[in-house]
Amino acid sequence: TEIHRLAHVSGAEGAQEGVEIIESAINFPLADSKIIVDRTRETLEQLKAKNRLGDIKLVIIDTIPSNAPVCVPVQEVVCVCREYAPHAKILVDGAHMLGGMEVDAPSLGADYVVFNCHKWLCNPKGSAFMYVSEREKAHTHPLVISHGYGAGFTSNFIWHGLQDFSAWLVLGYTLRVWEAIGAHDMREYMHTLCRDAARLLVSAWGTQLAAPEAMFACMSLVELPQFKCFKDYRPDPSGGGGCDGTTGVCALKKRRTDGGVYLDYGAAERVQNALFETFNIEVPIKALDGRLYVRISAHIYNHLPEYQLLADAINALKEQVAV
Repeated sequence: TEIHRLAHVSGAEGAQEGVEIIESAINFPLADSKIIVDRTRETLEQLKAKNRLGDIKLVIIDTIPSNAPVCVPVQEVVCVCREYAPHAKILVDGAHMLGGMEVDAPSLGADYVVFNCHKWLCNPKGSAFMYVSEREKAHTHPLVISHGYGAGFTSNFIWHGLQDFSAWLVLGYTLRVWEAIGAHDMREYMHTLCRDAARLLVSAWGTQLAAPEAMFACMSLVELPQFKCFKDYRPDPSGGGGCDGTTGVCALKKRRTDGGVYLDYGAAERVQNALFETFNIEVPIKALDGRLYVRISAHIYNHLPEYQLLADAINALKEQVAV
């Protein structure tokens, strides 16, 4: 069994069950969204050359990957997958969609789209839902069945064991807040603030975004400046940050295309910890293709001066000989 994915999924469990996971790797910085579609097509062409398209059972597409929060052109990717593997089921992970961008699940063309309500929508954890296309409803069943099974698609999934409905009961109040403020105005504020904050950081550090500005919504990925303490950085090959978990290639053997020092998650963790311990700033630092990036988020409770604090903190840290 083979799974083609455009998402970050652990392959350990799948390997134990005889499932092969094939990933369309995307390199950063990213020039445009077309590269994502092209890489998907290239991967499928490689499988076609090996006469393995028929082995694809499931395609997983992440709308906004958490690690590198670019907006994936889902509809285009789905079309390419349908072209090569029309028999395969397509699952879209929309974890960062609800609240952060307009949602029209049927228009994505996937068989399944999963959402959660606790991230950008700001509902309590434990509330999520799944869209299932009409053609797949008859074939989709819960792993646990109880009273209500057989009384309709929705009822099949509701009464499974000791379900806690607390988060669902709050959802109506959460939606009223969005309606009162205005969902469009909220998203517009979040997108504009994220864009302005990213521009502020790029200007303060003299760096670049990991992808074009138009590919980001409520999160952005900004490259960090060079740090004095990483001038002679060498990853620890025995540590978790020293090797790429996907390829198994040790970072000691990797080189950046621009000849710069290859920085891994060991370096990213040091910067993230220093930001918290020294400046009381909690923000994810990512390591992608040997470069360090900061992943910023913007919601209606955020303001631009907060990102100036981050800019100043990084400019102070980069001059230190030890982080």
